[in-house]
Amino acid sequence: MRASLRHADYDLAAELVQALPVPVIVSGGLRDPGHVRCAFEHTGAAAVMLARGALGNPVAVRARCSAPAIVEPGRDEIVAEWTWVLERAAEHLGPDARRATCVLRKFHPWYVERAGAPRKTQDALQRAETLDEQRRVIR
Repeated sequence: MRASLRHADYDLAAELVQALPVPVIVSGGLRDPGHVRCAFEHTGAAAVMLARGALGNPVAVRARCSAPAIVEPGRDEIVAEWTWVLERAAEHLGPDARRATCVLRKFHPWYVERAGAPRKTQDALQRAETLDEQRRVIR
């Protein structure tokens, strides 16, 4: 399972698990529940840590990996999470920051898809120049 430099090296992680006297946490390239389980089992790691692989749908990954009884969120919950992400970007990068508007553009597609919003929603979000414009589109 050796990987290139562009991918996580789960063989190396497995070696570290065997060699180190501390818990090893695997991260990198974990995008779907099957891959998460495979990496966890292959390495023998104490845990896995999701980053970009969980963006836009963290509940679904958790539901499919560790707690199958979790119900997928409804549209209102998805929009609430989406709004929360937008507000944290505003807090972190500034409410009038052009940077926040640009950074959020990579997050919107995940939420548009999960919420079942029409394609024109995605187009409007990508064209929005301010956080207020993005808020209006999401509403």
